[in-house]
Amino acid sequence: MSVTKTLITAIPTSEDGKVISWYVDMQYEKGTKGEADYYSSVFHKNIFAVRKKPSTTINNFTPKAEADWSKADILAVCPIALWDEAFDNQYEQIITNPEKEKTSNADYVIPD
Repeated sequence: MSVTKTLITAIPTSEDGKVISWYVDMQYEKGTKGEADYYSSVFHKNIFAVRKKPSTTINNFTPKAEADWSKADILAVCPIALWDEAFDNQYEQIITNPEKEKTSNADYVIPD
């Protein structure tokens, strides 16, 4: 059964006419809607062209005009591998091998 991934939100933030960050939402779906095997999750991320940390600078993408971005370009800056792994783990824990229901017995009497 395959996973369907849909980019549902892509909001650019621009400075001097160039996109310097993207806010993205990616929906993952697996299974058949309405069936026990169906699961859906949405991942969110603010992706900045440049992130400065005290000891390093991380360049995620080169700023360019909104009109120069394609859907493929946006997807290329998304952390797809990370989201794939997270979704697979969620599906495994919720659908494939859900945690067994635990019960507490507040009426338990401690033996003498």
